[in-house]
Amino acid sequence: MDIKIIKSELRKRHINYDKLAEMTGISKSAIAKIMCGYAKNPRHETMTAIEDALNMAETTPLVARYLSEDEEELIGAYKNLSPKNKSLVKELAKALE
Repeated sequence: MDIKIIKSELRKRHINYDKLAEMTGISKSAIAKIMCGYAKNPRHETMTAIEDALNMAETTPLVARYLSEDEEELIGAYKNLSPKNKSLVKELAKALE
């Protein structure tokens, strides 16, 4: 999920980092790092805890929760490929690992 959406929800609900830390069991410093962008790839469990505390998980598609814009773009492009081209992309990805 985009951090901007979470920050907007926090502002709308008047929830500060201290309160979110209480709601999630995540340290205030970890939350601050995520919200300020210092934690570039927060753990899945951490983001799920934040979304659950804010009851946001049900309203946000899974893809939008944890992928970067580049990853979302790649998935979108992949979905539009023919089955033959999808196979080629898979082979290329395996070769680049």
